[in-house]
Amino acid sequence: MKIRHFGYPIWDMELELKYYLGLGLKVKSDTTEKVRIVKLEDKDGMVLELLQYESQGPGKEPHVAFTRDPENNLIEVVDDVQRKAKTKLAQVRQERKMSQLSLAKLTNIAPSDLSRIENHRMVCYPDWKKRLSHALRISEYELFPLDEKGITWR
Repeated sequence: MKIRHFGYPIWDMELELKYYLGLGLKVKSDTTEKVRIVKLEDKDGMVLELLQYESQGPGKEPHVAFTRDPENNLIEVVDDVQRKAKTKLAQVRQERKMSQLSLAKLTNIAPSDLSRIENHRMVCYPDWKKRLSHALRISEYELFPLDEKGITWR
């Protein structure tokens, strides 16, 4: 299954635009009503909507939505972008004195994807969580703890 379109609530439109344009996506449209929506499209036609709400701020975080990955696992595709100093993944990897490259080789996950997961820019797929927890010798639930709402953060 190919994901053709998804929305991503963000806090800083200019910062996110710089990131996604750097990945090669092109601006398809940029509109503002009660929410600023910038539609970006990749060369294969996948559309990413960056959503910046006027009323967004502490206590007014966007909702979470889900879809299925190619292996039919439920994954988050719309999420509040929370910038935390370190993910548990980054903390444990550094405690184990491992580089992203060495962990990437052990898990067969691209180093760039590991970086995005550690920097809250990408959701970690369920299969990847298993591989990462196995490689780091830590339970999946310790490595990817739940927040107070029961949602797994990267």
